Amino acid sequence: ACIGGYIGKKIVDWKINGNEKSGSEEQNFLEWCIDIFGQENFYLEIQPCNESNIEQKTVNETLMDIAEYYEMKLIATTDSHFMKKADIFSHKVLLNAKTGGDARETEQFYSTAYFMGGEELREYLKLSFSDEQIDWIFNNTNEIVKRVKGYNFEHAPMIPQIPLKDIPDFVIE
Repeated sequence: ACIGGYIGKKIVDWKINGNEKSGSEEQNFLEWCIDIFGQENFYLEIQPCNESNIEQKTVNETLMDIAEYYEMKLIATTDSHFMKKADIFSHKVLLNAKTGGDARETEQFYSTAYFMGGEELREYLKLSFSDEQIDWIFNNTNEIVKRVKGYNFEHAPMIPQIPLKDIPDFVIE
């Protein structure tokens, strides 16, 4: 769902920049993903945005159209770059520290890039979707939660054993 990801970039290039080729590349990629993972295992992801973030809004709405066309499920996540809405200035300082100045606009682009609860997420999603659509999106998101199995990091390292005969010859330069 991130507008910096492959599908998001293709949608922006297609819908906002008018590059029809991007629309067909996106379609080819989605069909490849469906073939590889199976339609029931591949979800499209949207993210919250403000009204001023035309690119993310366009990506979200196009992903809904794609989900309907391919009969796929749509989920919502928050692209959480920081914990609380109040932390946006600290995030701006961090990002601009790389350039040594205040040149990079971050507050508008990252204005919804924090960890938020369901009701706040719903309010942002109402910009593009009805409550009924948002309920469907949240239910799809919860499907993934139910599919995730617990795991524990407290165990000995698991190192795969590969027979020497199966390791191809290589040279380190």
